[in-house]
Amino acid sequence: MKLQIKPTASIALRSAIVAGATLACAHGGSTEPVIAPAPAASPSPWEFRIEPYAWLTALDGTVGILNQTGSVSASFDEIWDVLDFAAAMQIELRNGRWGIIADGFYSDLSQDFTPRTGLHTNGNFEMQQFIGELYAAYRFTESSCGFVDAYAGFRYTYLSNELTAQAINPRVDNNIDASKSKDWFDPMIGLRGQWNLNEKWFLAGKGDIGGFSVGSDLTWSLQATVGYNFTSNVFVELGYRYLDTDYKDGGFTYDVEQSGLYTGLSIRF
Repeated sequence: MKLQIKPTASIALRSAIVAGATLACAHGGSTEPVIAPAPAASPSPWEFRIEPYAWLTALDGTVGILNQTGSVSASFDEIWDVLDFAAAMQIELRNGRWGIIADGFYSDLSQDFTPRTGLHTNGNFEMQQFIGELYAAYRFTESSCGFVDAYAGFRYTYLSNELTAQAINPRVDNNIDASKSKDWFDPMIGLRGQWNLNEKWFLAGKGDIGGFSVGSDLTWSLQATVGYNFTSNVFVELGYRYLDTDYKDGGFTYDVEQSGLYTGLSIRF
């Protein structure tokens, strides 16, 4: 009996034989099964960013302890004369539209000042300051042109102030040597955004306001920077940052504006 092979089946059979021969040639005649490569792992939805930064601030305002107040003022070029130590860091964790932002700034400053009492001279003011911020952020728009976030949370401020001053009349025992520390929380709301000029350059800004007599009577800040992307994960920023805080409680006064050059190096993971 003759085996009849239909034309379609014949073509399929010849194709299978040719494919098998080609495969055997490509693998040196090996009969071991070919194992397909594992699929690439999907990227993580989480993004982590860390940004150590420097904020070279000028100071202008009024500070006081036990109702003894004095003016403090240091311009940007004088900050090196009053700054003893400073450190700052920002951290951000994002997943989709939601993010958490933490920011910490510490400085140790000291400066001579003129007491307003009219009875003292040779005043000196020393301040240790920590500002910590924690926000939840929501990205309500994002495109190749940039993004806009709304955020809300709190700003924590710790201050340790020390005032010393000598009495003008040395025969009067009326020298000032007072120190006091204070800390408080301010509820905050704000907006931030970024505008991409091209693949390398961008503009960024943010502003917030808070206090509302919960902690400070009022506190608000503004920041504007220009940035440059070295890679998709590393960029630098350079710009200006301003912070105004008006806090008074039990003879403790801190009504000060801080402003100056801001520069940071940001790394994404």
